[in-house]
Amino acid sequence: MTDIMDTDIKYKLRVFFIVFTLCFIVVSCDRERKDNIAYLTFVNNSEKSVFLFYSIAYPDSLLDKSNGGCDNVLPHSKCESLNRLGWNYSNEYEILQFFVFDSDTIHKYGYNHLQNSWILKKYKYSEQQLEQMNWTVTYP
Repeated sequence: MTDIMDTDIKYKLRVFFIVFTLCFIVVSCDRERKDNIAYLTFVNNSEKSVFLFYSIAYPDSLLDKSNGGCDNVLPHSKCESLNRLGWNYSNEYEILQFFVFDSDTIHKYGYNHLQNSWILKKYKYSEQQLEQMNWTVTYP
């Protein structure tokens, strides 16, 4: 009887160990990019909610929400955004631009007619810089 219980316990421990190991591997994987898909983490360390949009239209400051970003990131929180651009730069400078806007302004006026004067902060990074920063943009 004890041999059966010991075998059952050993089996359950093995299954638990395998499941635990697989979970650990999945969680600890780096932000590998497969088919040019990468996650960008945006950290809002400010006291206000903000929107983040990004653009590959460097050196132009074309503001287009359709490129992607993070909507209404609460104070002292973060957002992980799956890129919609593939991080394939269509500009010769290979620069990705990030624009931070006050959420109240976007809620009041919408983002169909974004204006440069609404930008709280503008960041310009190369892919190499983003790699060094672990694909994390922090505001402010």
